[in-house]
This record gives sequence, structure tokens and C-alpha cells, in this order.
Amino acid sequence: MVLQLIRYIIAGSINTIVGQSVVIAFFYLIPNVLLANIIGYSVGVTVSYFLNSYWVFASRQAMQIRAIPRFGFVIIISFLGNLATVYCMINSGVEYLLAQVSGAFIYTAISFGLFKLWVFKK
Repeated sequence: MVLQLIRYIIAGSINTIVGQSVVIAFFYLIPNVLLANIIGYSVGVTVSYFLNSYWVFASRQAMQIRAIPRFGFVIIISFLGNLATVYCMINSGVEYLLAQVSGAFIYTAISFGLFKLWVFKK
């Protein structure tokens, strides 16, 4: 499980670098913040799906239709957990940067657990 968690963190780093690079590149190609983010995050989520399904969790269910909506659901739930953490901490007087880092840990814990136990379970 430790190796899997390390792979998950590496996959997340790759996903973030790729997604954000696409956002930045498209922003300069077509100076539209919304469109650049939609394209970049779409690429990032796609990279994340393939890295997690094939490399991190080595799932036989990767290309089964049911894994894809589950993956999307986990992304949304993890994001909401992140957002709730950040807002609660800021409203409690915690500095933004610490709140954001804490939210990222919550996102990682929720998504890793649900990917392992539900989306890509063996």
C-alpha cells in the first residue's frame, strides 16, 4: 500500500503539471480563462484516470464503463471535501495557505481511499 500511495502522489504530480501546462498554453493561444481551464482540466483528469487505473491501481476494471462515472464522482466528492476544509479553516481564522495545503491533504486522502476501495478495486 505504501508503494501504491507513492505512485499515487507521483501520478498526481504528473497530472497537475500536465493539466496546468495545458491551461497556461491555451490561455496564451486563446486568451480566454474559462476555455483554457476547461481544456486544461479535461486533459488533466484524463491523464489522471489513465495513470491511476493502469499504473497506480493496476485495475482490470479500468476500461469498464462503470469505472469512468465512479472516477468522476470521486473527483467531485474529493473537490468538495477540499473546498469544505479550506472554507472551514479560513472561517476559523486559519491563514489561507495553510488551509489550502490542508484541503489538498483531504482531497488526496478521500480520492486515494475511494479509488482504491471502490473505483479500481481488485
